[in-house]
Amino acid sequence: MATKKKAARNTSSKAAPKKKARKTASSGASGGPQQDKGTPGTVTIRMYCIGTGDCFILKFYGPDGNPFTMMIDCGSCMGDAKWFKPYVEDLAEYVGNTIDLLVVTHEHQDHVNGFQKCADLFKTLTIKNAWFAWTEHPGDPGGDAAELLKKRKAMKAALGSALAEIKRQEPEIKKAIAEGAFSHELGAARQAFVNGLDSLAEINLEAGSDTTGKPLAGMKTIKDILTE
Repeated sequence: MATKKKAARNTSSKAAPKKKARKTASSGASGGPQQDKGTPGTVTIRMYCIGTGDCFILKFYGPDGNPFTMMIDCGSCMGDAKWFKPYVEDLAEYVGNTIDLLVVTHEHQDHVNGFQKCADLFKTLTIKNAWFAWTEHPGDPGGDAAELLKKRKAMKAALGSALAEIKRQEPEIKKAIAEGAFSHELGAARQAFVNGLDSLAEINLEAGSDTTGKPLAGMKTIKDILTE
């Protein structure tokens, strides 16, 4: 289980000396302010250990030593806005409030809910470019994304409805199992099944038991920020 002792971990493609992150007035190769310089041709990776999720910063150092900064996802299945805040504050300082490229890999809570939980902080960042999955293409060439998103919405709604019904019937089902043969085995099997559904809901649904299949707030938030 993740702790708050270390907000991030750095690795480098070469054993370069560590430098304390600092803001400077110099301009980087990508045209914006950069915090530091590195060894040309190397990559530094910082992983934010927010919990059971992803949040990475990669700095690709060009010929002049200035970094091209890429961010990949921001989410976790644990923690509220207060939990996320120190990580995102550290991230903003580390990148000098500028992201050259944001990559949002897919719409799961453990990859996107940080954008909603720390929306005010992300609004202060300069995000020059963003990549999303092909399913998020607003033009949807060929109409393939619309069909897939329609199916996904129906499956998410079905998952939420199934969980709501299971919880509604829980007292009656538990009573029936307790009164029958093999109560221990049946009870354990049922609980494992429910735990599996809960895990799916945790990463796929808003508020855990949403029955409408609506998009996740984190995905909507980062799209809104990028189009403001």
